[in-house]
Amino acid sequence: EVAFCGKDMAVLEKARAIMETDYYHISLSTDVIGVESAVALKNGYALGIALAIGMSYKREGREFEHYNSQAALFGQMCTEPGSVKNTYGTGCFLLMNSGEKPITSSNNLLTTIAWGLDGKVEYALEGSVFMAGAIINWLRDEMCLISSAAESEAAARAIPDNGNVYLVPAFTGLGAPYWDMYARGTIVGLTRGSGKAHIARAVLDSIAFQVTDLVRAMNADAPCPITTLRVDGGASVSNILMQIQADLLRTPVDRPSQVETTAFGAAALAGLAVGVWRDLEELEGLRRSQYVFRPLRDEAECDREYRRWRRAVERAQSWIENEL
Repeated sequence: EVAFCGKDMAVLEKARAIMETDYYHISLSTDVIGVESAVALKNGYALGIALAIGMSYKREGREFEHYNSQAALFGQMCTEPGSVKNTYGTGCFLLMNSGEKPITSSNNLLTTIAWGLDGKVEYALEGSVFMAGAIINWLRDEMCLISSAAESEAAARAIPDNGNVYLVPAFTGLGAPYWDMYARGTIVGLTRGSGKAHIARAVLDSIAFQVTDLVRAMNADAPCPITTLRVDGGASVSNILMQIQADLLRTPVDRPSQVETTAFGAAALAGLAVGVWRDLEELEGLRRSQYVFRPLRDEAECDREYRRWRRAVERAQSWIENEL
C-alpha cells in the first residue's frame, strides 16, 4: 500500500523516482495494463480488474496489481473532496477524499493516494483500526457466546444498553489514532448482573467507538466536518451497529444497497478504462442508498458513553511493558 504519514510525505517523490524504472511502473487507476485479447478489449473486458489504489508494477516481465480500501472509496462514489466512507470488514478503514491536495495529519492519520484519473492524482486521508468484524468472530469461535454473527445482533437487542460494560478489542494492539502496539484487549465494568448479552453489546459498541475515534481525528484534520458517513463491508449489514454509529457521530450513516463496494469500485475503474461507462456522472447514478440511519438517542447520553470508552482505552494502553 502506498501511504505516507505526516512529515514523510516527501518520501512519495523519492518512491516515484525509484519505481518509474524498467523494474517498476506506476500507472493511473484506469490505465489498461493488459488484456486477454484484442477481441476482449473490444468487448469491454480488461484482464483482471482495474487498479484500486492507482498503482501497478512490473517485475520480471509480469504485471502486478494492488487493491485496498481505496476501491471502496471509489465504489461509494466518494469522488468529491470531503466525502467519506468507512468499510466495516475484519478491521475498519475510514477514508476521506481530499482531492488533488494531500492533507498532512496532525492526529495520527495517514495520507494516501486515492486514485489517478484523467491524468490527475487524487489523495485521501485514512484511519484504520485492526479489529472490527474479527471481534464478532472471536465472540463466536473463541468465547463460544454466540453460534453465528447474526446472533450477536439479536443478543445486543435483548437489552436496553451495554450495562456499563466496555470492551477494548486491542488483541493486536491499537491502530489509529492511538498506534499503541503494547495495548491489549480489556473488558471493564463487569458486575454480577453482566451477562452474555452485555458482552455482545459491548462488542458492537467497540466497533462503533473505534470509528468514532477515527471520525473525531479526521474532523480535527479536515477543513470541513464530516456531514454524512457512507458505510460498507460485511458488518455494515448490522442495523443495530449502524444505529449505534449514527447516534455516536450525530451524523447520518448511509448504507448502500450494494455493501460489497470494494469489488464494485475496482470493477467501476476497469469499466471506465475500457469504455463500459462514459464518465463519473454515469457511474454515480448507479449508487443507491438502501437505508440512512439518523441519530435517535439522547446526545448527552451518547457523550457519556463515549467518555467511558476513552477511560476503558486508557486502561488497555501500554499493558505490555517494553523491556527492550
